[in-house]
Amino acid sequence: EQFIVIGATQLGESLDHHPELRAAMPSVLGLRDLTALIPADARQRSSLDVAAAQELARVFWPTRAYARARAVLARHRFVVLTGPPEMGKTAIARMVALAQMTDGWEAYECTSPDEVRRAFDSGRRQVFVADDAFGSTEYRPDAAELWARELGRLLQALDDRHWLIWTSRPAP
Repeated sequence: EQFIVIGATQLGESLDHHPELRAAMPSVLGLRDLTALIPADARQRSSLDVAAAQELARVFWPTRAYARARAVLARHRFVVLTGPPEMGKTAIARMVALAQMTDGWEAYECTSPDEVRRAFDSGRRQVFVADDAFGSTEYRPDAAELWARELGRLLQALDDRHWLIWTSRPAP
C-alpha cells in the first residue's frame, strides 16, 4: 500500500476546487474565511446570514437526512424537511444554502412566496429557504394558504439553477 500525505495548503486547494466535496461535507466551511469562495455580488444579493451559517457549519455533521435532502433537491429542485422542533431541519437547509453559495449560487431566506418571486432571477443560480413555512411556533393557516396558492407556479419555475427548501413542523 502507498500512502500520500498532504498538508493543510493542499487540502484547502482541493476543497476550493471541488464544490461537490464542500457540499458533501459542509463542516469544512466553518474552518476558514469564505470570502474567496463566495462571489461578492452573490453574497450582496443574498439574504442568508453567512456568518451565522458558518458558525453552524463548525458543529454541523452531515447526516443521512442531509444527504437525502441534497439528493432530492438535485432530482426534484424542491424538498420539504419536516419534523419536531430542534431536529435539524433549519440546520440542513442553511448548510445546503451555504454550500451552494460557495459554488456561486445566491441564497435567500424567505417567509412568503412573494419574497421568492421578488428575488427570483432566471439568469442566476439561486436557492430559497422557506424556514417554518407554515409558522414557527404554531400552525398559521394564513401562511399555509399563501404558499398553497403560489406553490404550483413556484414549482414550475424551479430548475437545475433554482431550488426551494421548505422546513415545517408536522401538520396540525
